[in-house]
Amino acid sequence: MNKFVLSGRLTDNFKTNATESGLKVIHCCIANNDRKETRFINFTMFGDEAVRLETRCPKGSWIELEGYIEPSTYEKD
Repeated sequence: MNKFVLSGRLTDNFKTNATESGLKVIHCCIANNDRKETRFINFTMFGDEAVRLETRCPKGSWIELEGYIEPSTYEKD
């Protein structure tokens, strides 16, 4: 896994779900601009951090995320 730090603005309101055990899950997108291009990165957050972010940060809020990227596997044709 690789650690990352990312900052930008929330592009939409959160989509919320819950796991079978009741753990809160939110999905959203952040827009990150590096002077040359804007990148739109989807993210998912779980648990207490998700609840706090959802209640304090509406669409357009500037946020900083820190986390880990978990690479996926795929098969070539």
